[in-house]
Order: sequence, then structure tokens, then C-alpha cells
Amino acid sequence: MEEARRITSTKEFEEISRKKIQEYYKKEGIELDKDNDIFVVWLAKALGNAKGVFITNKMDKKLYEITYNGQKNEMYLDAYIKEENILIKNDEFRTCTKKLDKEIWKVWRYMFFLIKRVE
Repeated sequence: MEEARRITSTKEFEEISRKKIQEYYKKEGIELDKDNDIFVVWLAKALGNAKGVFITNKMDKKLYEITYNGQKNEMYLDAYIKEENILIKNDEFRTCTKKLDKEIWKVWRYMFFLIKRVE
């Protein structure tokens, strides 16, 4: 039996990820152009594995995390919904815990969205 082809590049991982997000929306009856409506926030590939964070230009507050497990040759799509946007002032940095990481990603995603809207 022939083994399924493995993902070997970040470009290939990104292309498949965009396609899967496009299919996710299509199930809801929403058409997306995978090249113009889906944006990469963060992407990394190491040791045969890959992970990416993506957003769309839809105002549904969704964030997508796609993971490729190279050992199992499987991909996982996680969809998250932004619950709130909390301002974190400079004087609060020292007292923050793991919650800070979560909030920074929210702020980063929002900033990226605004930049893309202006372009």
C-alpha cells in the first residue's frame, strides 16, 4: 500500500491550510477567496511538523490554528472566537501571567486585521 504524500514545505502547508479554511467557510455557505480573504498571522515549520495561525477578512472574530503532525501525517484545524479585547498598560506588564500571552495574540490579530483593511 502506498503511503500518503507528506507536506515538505511551508509554502505547501500554507496553501493546504488556506484551502481547509476556505472549505470550513463553504460548509456555512460563505465563499472565500483563499488568496485574498485569508491571512497568515504566524507560521512555523520544524522537524517535519508545522503550525500556522490564520485570520480572515470576515467580521466573525474567528482565529484559526492549523497544525501538521509530520509523524502521523495528519492535520488539525482549530477555530477560536475572539471573546474580548483587553487593554494592557505598560505598568501592568510585570504582574501579568499566562493570560498576557492570550491577550497579546488578540491585540496582534486585531492590529493585523486593521492594517490589512487599510491596504
